[in-house]
Amino acid sequence: MKPEKPSYDAVKPGFDAAKPGYDAVMAAATAPLKISVPEYQGCGGSHVAPRLYHHHHHHHHGKRNLEIAPSRALQVVINVLVPPGIFFGVTLALTFSWHFFRATAVWIGVVLSFVPALWAWMALQKARRKSADTRWPLMCLILCLNAAVVGIIVGQLTYWTFLYPFFFLQSMKTYSNVDPSQVTGWRLMDAGKIHFAENVRLATDMGMSYTNWDVYCLAPITTGSGLPSQSTSLATYDLWAVGVNCCRSADSNFHCGEYNNINARAGLRQVDESHRMYFNLAVEQAKAAYNIQSEHPLFFYWVQDPDRQVSHFFSSGFRVFVMSNLVFTTVLVLWVASCAVSEAREIASSKLDML
Repeated sequence: MKPEKPSYDAVKPGFDAAKPGYDAVMAAATAPLKISVPEYQGCGGSHVAPRLYHHHHHHHHGKRNLEIAPSRALQVVINVLVPPGIFFGVTLALTFSWHFFRATAVWIGVVLSFVPALWAWMALQKARRKSADTRWPLMCLILCLNAAVVGIIVGQLTYWTFLYPFFFLQSMKTYSNVDPSQVTGWRLMDAGKIHFAENVRLATDMGMSYTNWDVYCLAPITTGSGLPSQSTSLATYDLWAVGVNCCRSADSNFHCGEYNNINARAGLRQVDESHRMYFNLAVEQAKAAYNIQSEHPLFFYWVQDPDRQVSHFFSSGFRVFVMSNLVFTTVLVLWVASCAVSEAREIASSKLDML
């Protein structure tokens, strides 16, 4: 009779099943190998390093890397392209003629520029529910919100500083050979640019100012017959040259615009409504000081070539639009690239530590 072959689970020499700890030793010896990998901090947030698999799963590990890399690359591309696109679209819509002629449609488009941020927020919540890497969805959310908000600020400032005056003046009429002694403000209410007659000049010695932190200066545009030195006055002084902080409260002499240019004999309409109230108050003071009348005052900047000044508004606004987009895109691309490189280095370092 052959001896019975011992089973695999038979007690091996040197081990006593009755001794405490035997079961723990056997369980540890037969358990699958597990390696715990700590979290590491990436650029913009924390996430878990890739897992190491058993030796017999190495072919699956390679396949998993091939699946992860394109996904991460796609998220980097989205963060590089989408926020600059939002910034470009918002500043383009708010800066140029659509804002002037189709303001309601423009603001609807601006509101829609927050849709990518909403999509990024939904992707972030989905990643959190799955306990997945939230770094890139969070970055996309932050960048999309910044692109929309900063785009609105830059677009608004550029529009109201440069492009609104340009489109406003372009939409108004141009008058030539105007004599202030022959016309009143009521007849020139739609004037954007005025070329005055040969005998027209500034009455700089009839200047006046109104101070409200800034000094709002003005002087009447008149003819020789309306100067104090001629001991005559016009029936109404409705056309005024204006400027801000170009005279002193104690000295009302007018030194604004091209006041000392003998070739300057044109006016460019003042369009900033926030200043108009203070210019009207200065007119009231001038009426009381010089005992003159002004039925419907209109305000102009005294210049030689109003067409060149209008073109300057557009060129300045366009320059700000281009430079702001270049700066925003450059800063964003550099930041996203630095985060991607930092993440790649940390992943590589983590893999080396686990070998």
